[in-house]
Amino acid sequence: MALGLSQAEEEIPWEKTLFKGDVVVYKVPDSAFREFLAEGVMKGSIEKFKALLRDPDLQPEWLPNCMETALIESKSPDDFTYHMKLNVPFPFENRDLVQRLVFSEEEGYLEVAIINRTELVPEQKGLVRMPQIGGSWRVRELGGDMINPKFSPGFRNERLKYNLSRHGGKKISTFDEDALCTFMVTSQT
Repeated sequence: MALGLSQAEEEIPWEKTLFKGDVVVYKVPDSAFREFLAEGVMKGSIEKFKALLRDPDLQPEWLPNCMETALIESKSPDDFTYHMKLNVPFPFENRDLVQRLVFSEEEGYLEVAIINRTELVPEQKGLVRMPQIGGSWRVRELGGDMINPKFSPGFRNERLKYNLSRHGGKKISTFDEDALCTFMVTSQT
């Protein structure tokens, strides 16, 4: 299955910059913020993908650098909020974030909006709060127990256009993108 950008995504000057297994990472060159979009092909189904995201106890097993995840609030199986603690390599301090995941489906597609909800959990000593991290997953069923997940941290105003804005406008490192690729390659839902 060939990977590629949707028509809406093609309006952004994405450039393929990293390939790892069946995962491709696109970046926007010369952007004020480090923008990226990653997609791949993996074994699984939309139902298995949803189950993976719904179980906070499993996240440290498949999500790079995740030390612990706790469910904070659940409005429904398709709308819940969790608190995640991340182990960050030296010399940086460990991080935490609070995110609401909202699932929506249309035929053959799952969209997961990731919305920052830091106001729900007080900041904790020894953890640097990540106050502006959000994002989205768009997962397409390919058939034959295969899916095409596409991930981007951050939002733009239009559907399927993404932007990453971290506190202070700092750019993310290639470590983050590499970890995401590793996750997408090794997470065979």
